[in-house]
Amino acid sequence: MVQDIGMPHYFVTLTANDSWPEVKEAIGSMPTTMRPVESTQYFFHQFSLIKELLYGRRNVFGKVTDHWYRIQFRNRGAPHVYMLLWLAPEDTEKDVVVATLPRSELDHEGKELRELVLRLQIHTCLASRCKRGPKGV
Repeated sequence: MVQDIGMPHYFVTLTANDSWPEVKEAIGSMPTTMRPVESTQYFFHQFSLIKELLYGRRNVFGKVTDHWYRIQFRNRGAPHVYMLLWLAPEDTEKDVVVATLPRSELDHEGKELRELVLRLQIHTCLASRCKRGPKGV
């Protein structure tokens, strides 16, 4: 793809989260590994909404001329999406979002967004959820 259409403008990753309130409501106190159908269905629902934002009618980055994505299921069975986006030339000079935590001291929205990111998007290994081997792999 890169040889044909050039380097992508964005690399996007999306991951299912056991702590999404809607997932917790659907499966109760059971771990998502015990209810993989419901948690995976919700992930794909969320992914369809995000696709609309990325390259649908709302296209928040600008006009997307091409895209590619792959869905993988990782160690605990949680789905992940890896996506590449190519933009129209007129939309490639925009400021972009970087992978940093929002600064909470700026305003109320920044504080609220930081709390959401820390609660829902930062992975920490817990013995009850991570199934790594003896070497951490």
